[in-house]
Amino acid sequence: MENFDDVYRWRVGKYRAFYRIANSRIILMAIEHRRDAYRHDTLPSDDELILIEPDDQFELPALDDSAPADGDVEPLPAVPMSPPGDPLPRPLAEPELARLGVPADQCGPLAACRTVDELLEVLERLPPAIADRVLALALGTTLEEVLDDPVLLLDELPPSFVDVLRGHVPLHYLLDPSQEDALQRIRNQDGPFLVTGPPGSGKTLLGLLAISPLLARARQRGNPQPRALFVTFTRTLARTLERLARVHLSAADRLAVAFKTLDSLVNDLAPDALLADGPAVVALVAQARQRAFTRPLSPDPARDRKLAGSLHRITNLYIQEEIEEVILGRGLRTLEEYRAADRTGRQLPLNANQREAIWCVYETLSDLLREQGLFLREERRQLAWETVRQDPAVTRYDVVVVDEVHDLSLTALRLLHELCRHPEALLLLGDTGQSIYTRTVRWDLLRAEFPGLVSIELSTGHRCPPEIAAAAEAYRAALPLDDSRGESSAVTHRKRPGRSRPLLVLLSRWDAWPDALARCLAERLRELRLTSGHAAVLVPTNQLADAASEALWARGFEVKHVRAGQDLSQGSGVKLLTWHNAKGLEFALVLLVLPDWEPPPAGWSDCEVDEVRESIALWRRTVYVAMTRASRALVVLRPQHGTSALLEGFPATVWESVTFASESTDAPSDGLPF
Repeated sequence: MENFDDVYRWRVGKYRAFYRIANSRIILMAIEHRRDAYRHDTLPSDDELILIEPDDQFELPALDDSAPADGDVEPLPAVPMSPPGDPLPRPLAEPELARLGVPADQCGPLAACRTVDELLEVLERLPPAIADRVLALALGTTLEEVLDDPVLLLDELPPSFVDVLRGHVPLHYLLDPSQEDALQRIRNQDGPFLVTGPPGSGKTLLGLLAISPLLARARQRGNPQPRALFVTFTRTLARTLERLARVHLSAADRLAVAFKTLDSLVNDLAPDALLADGPAVVALVAQARQRAFTRPLSPDPARDRKLAGSLHRITNLYIQEEIEEVILGRGLRTLEEYRAADRTGRQLPLNANQREAIWCVYETLSDLLREQGLFLREERRQLAWETVRQDPAVTRYDVVVVDEVHDLSLTALRLLHELCRHPEALLLLGDTGQSIYTRTVRWDLLRAEFPGLVSIELSTGHRCPPEIAAAAEAYRAALPLDDSRGESSAVTHRKRPGRSRPLLVLLSRWDAWPDALARCLAERLRELRLTSGHAAVLVPTNQLADAASEALWARGFEVKHVRAGQDLSQGSGVKLLTWHNAKGLEFALVLLVLPDWEPPPAGWSDCEVDEVRESIALWRRTVYVAMTRASRALVVLRPQHGTSALLEGFPATVWESVTFASESTDAPSDGLPF
């Protein structure tokens, strides 16, 4: 077809089927009546409708069905998509809504809708998946949108196409060449494996699909009932994977897999080691720092004073992170090991005296924790690792898949390696560019830890349109604060370019952010023809999340505040998460709130600039990861003017920008809304 050299049309009676051919497969894109097919002969723009009408039973009698044969007339002009306030192109019938899985009590209200606004209002009562089906039926889908959608495969032809529409037929994603190659290598080679790739490249899905061939190999080794473990970072992700497993794994394989977080595993293996909470750790580190160098019977008080002085401009926060990430995270057991440790990723260099001083604080902190029967998170992981090593009765797994490996310590990975009965069936998934909790992870450390590690790279981004990916990359590259953290290659995008750029909303007064957020959310939902269940608002802190939730509820939006560890609702309502809690998820529309704020220790007095740089680098990666959660549209709300290093990196070449001026005449607030 003109302008789409990889799209073909097939005449079937009064209907036309649009399809593509790729990887020796026929990909069905749409089926429409021949009267509409004339409008797609040349497809001069992306504004045209592709309507799916499964049979003649519900065709509108008022429409003329006397379209001429192909070639008898010139192509009709394109029919533009209806703006939200316009009448629906066609009314909906209750029987066809029922076929799409719409609950019976909502079929009547939907059939009564006559405008797009009315339709979107009723669809707010339905889960996003069902709302999508109704919108496609009522408003059609542009060919560009169809080409952007993932391709789904049928294992076998269904008895009825209606079963496909209702979701009763198993469908599987068509893998891109790099994914197919990766799965083939996992199927035919021994691991352990390390699969890397950019955001949205399908690492998690690949890990899920790899379970079946890895379990099959375990059965070939003589184990008729092998077990698999899929470890992910949050309970939200674990629940999401359980839902995906019902679609992509056979019943036998699905029942062989346990989806767990690392923390839940540690709780099972070290139940008596109580975790010290955040405030307790902060207080104990401060106490340990004081006690370590003021020993009443010190054999060398002058030496103690010198060590204490070496930490003069290093904050307690940095010392705490050094203990947890470097000393405990690497499993270092002696001062000599710590002195020799490679700390790449920590930007504040430490000399020999400073390392010795931090080791003294660490030993004192350990004593204080034991006095209260408490343990740091990495200490509990080390205890769990030692338990597995010493107790053969602990459950082992034939297959272990570890997601988000870039945010796990070597101590954690040693534990998971020990749980894997066959190390060649260990599969690690990650991307150092998305590390938002750890600073020192590097692939060369993993290769040294796991000899023979087979590296596999995915090269196609499936989630973000190229415009959003380019804007996120521009943001990340604007302040090159990071040391090199790993290899990266050129990325191709499955979605085609040509969409509008992401939107940057500049607030002349920051106290207007609640009004700007609600207005942008409403306008983008209408423009994209989405219900609120497709949207997520991402904010930096829980305090700002509470404020955003209150603001949106007050302005008429249903809000689902997803806190750490909670399941991500598949129902209606705007999803509200912190940047960190959005890790591993995706949403059609993302609105990211970016205040003029810098994380600690920025702004603290008498603090080393390298410590500030390291913190800013970590948080900028977090903003980058939050941006790449968007699969269709991205909006960033930020102050028009500000001093935070998080506000850098919005070039006009990749962002559309508008200024939001508050109508309020009240004096601006003195502080941030959190």
